[in-house]
Amino acid sequence: MKYSLIEDMFPQYLAFKSSEILKDQIVINFDSQQKHMKCPRCGRESNQITTYFNRTLQDLPIIDRTLFLKIRLKKFRCLNHDCEQKIFNETINEVAFSGERRTKRLNDMLVKFALLHTAEGASRFLKQNHILISGDTLLRMTMNWEPEIDYIKIEVIGIDDFCTKKKHYYGTIIIDLGTNKEVEILNSRDTQNANKALMKYTNLKIISRDRGVQYQSINGNYTHVADRSHLLTNLSDWLIREMKRQLPSQYILRNYESAFNGSPDKNSPDIIVNSDATKRKFEIIEKARLLSRQGYSQRHIAEVLSMDR
Repeated sequence: MKYSLIEDMFPQYLAFKSSEILKDQIVINFDSQQKHMKCPRCGRESNQITTYFNRTLQDLPIIDRTLFLKIRLKKFRCLNHDCEQKIFNETINEVAFSGERRTKRLNDMLVKFALLHTAEGASRFLKQNHILISGDTLLRMTMNWEPEIDYIKIEVIGIDDFCTKKKHYYGTIIIDLGTNKEVEILNSRDTQNANKALMKYTNLKIISRDRGVQYQSINGNYTHVADRSHLLTNLSDWLIREMKRQLPSQYILRNYESAFNGSPDKNSPDIIVNSDATKRKFEIIEKARLLSRQGYSQRHIAEVLSMDR
């Protein structure tokens, strides 16, 4: 099968014209073969060409040289006389969006690299590898970057608030519980912002959240469930309340020596202490009380019993 390195790496409507190999860069010249283009304002297709212009794009480097694409494009005249847009430029969105100075594949690589490194450090490394970009540009690209997420496939999410500065700045994080990956971060924990964000999740069925009041009034026919951590918290809180209600506040061991022997007195509570650790604890308590009655200080008692005050 015949394979042309340059032609097969770019859309078919870009015709290769020539290439220039310089000391530190390679320039490939293309001519666009598109004959029709839709007006970006009214959408009407036009084939009336008014003039031409050149567009230069930086692409991924090759053989230790910076690669530039010089593409000759057209300016079209809108055939709709009622349209406010009289002249519009030819677009090549498969290669680069309007206004971009780099190709889409180069931008994708730069964002992935910048997300793992500091902006200035990444800029210095990229320049050594023949990609010309500043640290400020990398920082701006990462701040504007949004992951490609298929919101239609998400059916179960976890939503919770987080704090960047206590009592001042809060946010909301949304996690896809099907993949256990972060989906979205909101800059507030208001219910209105959460409702607006959840409009994209057209197949959402279940929301897992905490016991806070922020997300109780989320709009939509969703099933609200508590996550595992808060289920255990609910259970432990209930058990503590029941134990406080059913059991007395304290037990008094009137004769713990008889408790050690397993034969409590009739007047003592019906509790038998069998643990060796409990026995040692009571022995230490008794020694500490005896030393205290003899007038020793807390420091001296702690030294004698080899324990902290």
